[in-house]
Amino acid sequence: MRPIAARIWWSAACLICMSEAWGPKGHDRIARVAERLLHQHGKEKRKIHEMLFGFPMAGHLVSLTTWEENMTKNYPETNALHWHKQIPELECIDFNNRRHIRCEDEEGADSSLFCALVFLFNHFAHGALLQAYPEMQEPVHIPRELRALAAVPKNQRHKKHLLRWLIALLGDLHQPLHWFQEHNYARDMEVATKVNYTYESLQDDCAGNDLNQYRDTNTAACEAICNNDNNCAGFTFSTQDPARFGSAGCLTKSKACSVQAGTCNNKFCFWKKSKTTETANLLDIWESQIPSKFPDLPNESVIQQQYHTNQLVWKHKRPTELFRDWAKEVASVVCDEIYGPMREAGGGIIHNPHAMTQDLYDRWALVAANLTEIAGQRIAFILLDLAEHREHQLAHALWRGRRHHTRHWASDLQKNLLICVLTLPLLLGCLRFFQEKSLGNKVWPFDMTEEKVM
Repeated sequence: MRPIAARIWWSAACLICMSEAWGPKGHDRIARVAERLLHQHGKEKRKIHEMLFGFPMAGHLVSLTTWEENMTKNYPETNALHWHKQIPELECIDFNNRRHIRCEDEEGADSSLFCALVFLFNHFAHGALLQAYPEMQEPVHIPRELRALAAVPKNQRHKKHLLRWLIALLGDLHQPLHWFQEHNYARDMEVATKVNYTYESLQDDCAGNDLNQYRDTNTAACEAICNNDNNCAGFTFSTQDPARFGSAGCLTKSKACSVQAGTCNNKFCFWKKSKTTETANLLDIWESQIPSKFPDLPNESVIQQQYHTNQLVWKHKRPTELFRDWAKEVASVVCDEIYGPMREAGGGIIHNPHAMTQDLYDRWALVAANLTEIAGQRIAFILLDLAEHREHQLAHALWRGRRHHTRHWASDLQKNLLICVLTLPLLLGCLRFFQEKSLGNKVWPFDMTEEKVM
């Protein structure tokens, strides 16, 4: 295949499978949570906005709600960044025991979601500051490049653009179905969202026998009885003699309401009930339908309290390790909250299409709302951490120290005292030596005694 043709084919394929993760409404909710948290950090917020927009107060996170969608449409190759890929694929079977999420240095693997997150964060991180964190239990492979971004022009790959990618992909991290390739990331899993019933008046049965002789002339009354979802609720459901009203096969398609107590003159209403089912793929439900039903955000004080509790745990781990922990947590939602209930309802099997109940939909909506709220908190945490990395880089360039929560002042004091004990006598001795040498006297460097002048 020629390069140009291959590029066209790949772009078309990406357009077919293109996704907006949470969609504009979901990303808007995430951005509003993060913005509320950053509002409490005025100085750091100005630095973050400068990193994102070029000026301290040039914009807001909410203004970037559709940025990811637009970039993916303009450069379809970047769609690969929104999905996690690894070999072997993640599976719900024994996932809670294995919990393996990693970035692999294989063809195309460095353009997956987890790889993109660690690459983008490492682009902004200060190496000396990262060394202050404890060693990771599971080392993270950081790719040398993201090939999916190669199609983006250089003027769209400045630091502010890479930081926007990091924010957008952190939101995608919390979309559970982006972690499992099973069912083509749930695109091939159909869910019955609505069942419609239509009723058609029968003129004859399957055998061609005229039913009008048994039909009540009060059609409106009969229709009011038969045209409901409960199949003649409150009335006797009639199973007619096949020899008189048609074949048995016909009766499975036609339903007759046997009317009692004089209504419809004790005759029968013959109606054929047809069932049609509206379906949508599971991914679309989570990305488009559920975000449109999100409840209002909690009060700012509630969000602040949740964030304060969570950041006490987050701040003691490297962000790249946090990405893996968060990915494991979100991926487990697929097994426990999405496919798990679907499998239980199907008796151990996930039927395709799956008949979704209102209770299951409400359950998913609550889970998704909580995920978007925690996503906003984590984005705020990472942005504040990157602002701190930037300050450390500037201080390091000026040979200035800067305190960080991962470094205790007592240990730094001990190091400084040790350096002072070792270097101060040597420095003083050298200064004394060169002072005496400049006067023409040879003096032992460490001889600090004053000579008497006669």
